Amino acid sequence: MRLGFLSRFPCFATHALLVGLATTTLVGCFPATFNVRAARAFSNEEESPTIVLDRTEDLIAVRADLEKILTTTPYSPGDAWVKALELDGPEADTLRSGVEAAPPYLGGDFEVPIVKLYRLHLSRVAKQAMAPRLAAARYPSLLDAVAELSPGASSIKPQWEAFDRAALALISAATAEQHLRDALAARGIATAPAAADPPALVAATRAVAINARAEATAKSALLASIDALASADLKNPDQALIARDALDTVSVALRVEMEALALLPTIVVQSSHVVQIAGRDLAPARPPGTSLEATLGLADLPARTEAIERRGKEELPVLEKLTDTLAQKLGVDREKTAGFTLRESIVDQVVGVQLDAITAHAKLDGEVMFFHQLGTNGATGNYTGRSRRLEYSVKPVATVGGRIIVAFDWLHMQNAASLNGGFNTDRLFSTNGTISSSGSLANQLGLKGFVSDVFDMGVGLLGVRTRLKQATFTAGEVREIGVSPSGQDTGVLGRAPLQLSFTQLDIGYDVAFLMPETAGKYWIEEILLGFRYMNYKLPRVLYELRDTAPAGSDGQNFAFDRQSPAQTLSTKYFMGGGTFRFGQGEGRRVSLFGDLGIYGGAGPTSYYFLTDPKAPDAATNRATQSPTALVFDVDAGLGAHVRLTPRKSRFRVLLEAQYHAEAVTQTIVSELRETKGQDGSSTITVGKKIDFGGTDIFHGPRLQLVGVF
Repeated sequence: MRLGFLSRFPCFATHALLVGLATTTLVGCFPATFNVRAARAFSNEEESPTIVLDRTEDLIAVRADLEKILTTTPYSPGDAWVKALELDGPEADTLRSGVEAAPPYLGGDFEVPIVKLYRLHLSRVAKQAMAPRLAAARYPSLLDAVAELSPGASSIKPQWEAFDRAALALISAATAEQHLRDALAARGIATAPAAADPPALVAATRAVAINARAEATAKSALLASIDALASADLKNPDQALIARDALDTVSVALRVEMEALALLPTIVVQSSHVVQIAGRDLAPARPPGTSLEATLGLADLPARTEAIERRGKEELPVLEKLTDTLAQKLGVDREKTAGFTLRESIVDQVVGVQLDAITAHAKLDGEVMFFHQLGTNGATGNYTGRSRRLEYSVKPVATVGGRIIVAFDWLHMQNAASLNGGFNTDRLFSTNGTISSSGSLANQLGLKGFVSDVFDMGVGLLGVRTRLKQATFTAGEVREIGVSPSGQDTGVLGRAPLQLSFTQLDIGYDVAFLMPETAGKYWIEEILLGFRYMNYKLPRVLYELRDTAPAGSDGQNFAFDRQSPAQTLSTKYFMGGGTFRFGQGEGRRVSLFGDLGIYGGAGPTSYYFLTDPKAPDAATNRATQSPTALVFDVDAGLGAHVRLTPRKSRFRVLLEAQYHAEAVTQTIVSELRETKGQDGSSTITVGKKIDFGGTDIFHGPRLQLVGVF
């Protein structure tokens, strides 16, 4: 297959391939506790310490009730309390109404987590199960009954309890080790590999290893008993009933564990935001010597959530295997068990693919883009001696347009794949040129039609994010200005029409989900790491600067050496870096956000100097060179979202205003200088460099009206 793009943008396909390979690697690193459905469900909330703490207590309390139901609740086959474990939609709605009518949810616009509903439901069932019976229960607990289903599972209850104790011991040891490492780091005490670990840390690390082996041993024994259940003889109706009751119970435990793990990242992020907000409002009022976290009741929240997450990750595969083993033995699909009757969920594996995984964005977009060049005289060297410079007068491009984007969420990825019904923004209104942000990576690679759509969908499913911006300035002028030996302008030597086309393509991967606690603490909404391609042409006068500092001196002093004739220079750059979005989310009526992008790289270029500066500019008097140019690209923006619809509304309308600026600095190293030290070492410095006459600035405001459904 021939890609026409390769001839237009050399080496770009290689960079795109590298992004794909890196992305494939990262896909395997998704946190098990993160999914998009959960992130979207709570994204419109304002942070509240009472809500955060209440949700944490929900996770702890519901886990305690499940443990009680499995190991200490008296059981007889066919007990009514087992059937009562099933939670359906109408009962969930009734429970939710009660939660919303009482503190801390009363008067707020907060989503009620499924874990909260299960906490209330299971607490009631647990009390019902402990009520006096007409006849004594046959078994001390459900797991005691399961132990009779197969000889190989006879020890399943003590193994379950041993595994639970071992998991808790491992969590405690790991938490203690991490706290010790944090304390040592705060005191500036070096640890391995920089230095030998202190004895206390060595002991803590050894304790983790010992408990990890004990936990692995206990888990292995428990899984062996679960495997033995696969050979259980359920011809006896009584044993079949025990198996069915056990399946209903452990499926509920599995469902609650999945919901709890999905909710945890929201608790972590919101707790960080609560502290940051309160730090601006409440810090002066707290007692001296008291941390803000302690004042809000959040002091031990990180340790608690970490323990909940670790325990959940250890127990989830055990619950999954026990549920699936019993389900297969009974010929029942997991989705048809008691734990999965309630289809409402923040867990994708529960609800499957539904319409709420599809979001549509309709955007009305107005943007103005200016171009200027900032002179670098005095910043990068002394330009005294040059005889001319270029001055650009480019009228800003103003456009108004719209786009429709249909996106699909998949597990850990928001907008994993999208179908753009976009059109270039000059279709509605434009002046002095056009600006477009529609397009696809496949189109840029030269793919067309159906193949292009399939490629974009595949890349999207890997989590790759692409952003394209193209701007064409059609109303401008370039003037050649004479410069006196003292550096003063002497007048216009010539002028010509100027057209400028600017293309920028970002290909990256959003890794903010890998660090929810850090992202929450620093209000990071997005960390897009990857590559940036940039291409534009501009008439330039190039200046070669020579380092005039004596050999062996510490500093460098660049001074003007020679200049080129005015010529149109094409810049094509391949850069690596990242774009960061810092923001307050969309929970508030008005929320601020800021963007910061930092990229660096290089790209091929071609230019010439005159062989004889006193002779006319002719083909025979040109010394053409095709080196690699270096580029440093920084962009920043500041803006605000104004939410025009209620928080809980599926349909959301946002008004977004932003001012954005991008600075592009380019240079060419034309000569390297080696300096020998007295000890025989060599130091390589830049002897000569070629500057492009200034830093290019693209900037302007943007106003968007966005409807999301």
